[in-house]
This record gives sequence, C-alpha cells and structure tokens, in this order.
Amino acid sequence: NTGGAFPGAKERAQIRAFSAQGADPAFADVRKLLNTAFDGNPAVFESFTKNGEMDVAMFQKLIEIVIPSMGKEESKALFMSMDTSNDSKIQAAEIFSDVTMAILRNRMNQTVGHPLEGSYHCLPRPPFHSDPKQLKAIETLKVVFDEVVVAHSQPLPTVVQPPKPKEEMPALGMFASMFGGVRKTKPAAAKAKAADLPPPKPNAPKGAYLYGGCGCGKTVLLDLFFR
Repeated sequence: NTGGAFPGAKERAQIRAFSAQGADPAFADVRKLLNTAFDGNPAVFESFTKNGEMDVAMFQKLIEIVIPSMGKEESKALFMSMDTSNDSKIQAAEIFSDVTMAILRNRMNQTVGHPLEGSYHCLPRPPFHSDPKQLKAIETLKVVFDEVVVAHSQPLPTVVQPPKPKEEMPALGMFASMFGGVRKTKPAAAKAKAADLPPPKPNAPKGAYLYGGCGCGKTVLLDLFFR
C-alpha cells in the first residue's frame, strides 16, 4: 500500500486485464463502468479483487452502482442466471462475459416500472427480441407477481373447514340396548347431507394461464417470473 494506492490495487489491475482478454470492443464502455465501480469502492469489493468471485449480496451492490434503476429482484434474477454452477457464487469470467455485457447494455437503455419488465429487457438481443404478445403476457403476469409478493409478506392463512353435521341416531328402546343396540338400517339421509358441504376457500392469489405455439416464449416468461 505505497504511493497512495488503495489496498488491492494490484489485484484490481489484474481484474481489468482479465476483463479485456478476448473481449468484444463493442462493450468496452460497460466494462469500464464495472472497473470504475471496483476502483471506486475497494472496501466493498475487496474479496472479489482477491479471489475473483462474488455472492448475490455483493453483485447487487455492484448493480446498484452501475445501474441504479435496476431493483434487487432483477439483479437477483440475473445473478441466478449467471450462477451456472449453482454454488451461490459467480466468477470474473461470468461477470465480464460478452453475454453479461450485452444484458447490462440492454438494461441501461431501458426505463421500466416493474421487475418483470426489467428482467425481460435484460434478455440478450440477439437471440431474443421484443414481441408484442410476450409484452401483453407480461402485463398479466405483473398482476399475479404483485399479488404473490403481497400474499408472501402476510401470515399464512388458516384453512377453516366447515363443521360436519352430527348424525343423530334414533332411540332404540330398552330391549335393543340389552342386546347391544345393533342397527340394521343405513343412515342414508345423514351421509347425503355431508356431501353438500361447500369446499374450503383457496388461500393463494389467482394465477394466469399462458398458451401459445411452440417457441413463442411461454417458458422464457415463466422462468423470468420464477427467478
């Protein structure tokens, strides 16, 4: 730590060199923004500059600096897509890949009002492109998304089962009780009544049904919704 350099300056220089290896020059401005964020916040990204990997919390801090309009739901969804090894970590190679650079570039040029819209615009283009029917489906999914978020923040409701009617057995008399009170007839009326009880009310928000031809984007939209 000499000459006024931040701690980890050597490691950050290595990160910058790595980010430029085999990189598409078209995304040089995006890579510069990331490297500027690392240089300007050495304490926040200290572990990344040392070992070249970061968790979701650190990635969200990076996105807050580079793309302030991108919410935590979006950045978490992007992190999950980048974490191909499913170890809750992403490496420098994944962060500085051309695919990630294209995603960040697309998102920087968009103003959105909902996480689903933001995630949709994060899709790399090409191969994806905006589709009117997909955008219409997102408008429907936005309503479901918001209702699910609200429901998730509230206590789990208790399902109230309707009371079952009691079967009233007619009196059998003194002599019947002496012989065990065995009844020979079927209580058909009581059983028929129990079948007419209303079912318990569902607790979950109302969902949506997506339909369309093969390759129209149903799976992509549901994947965005889930992530």
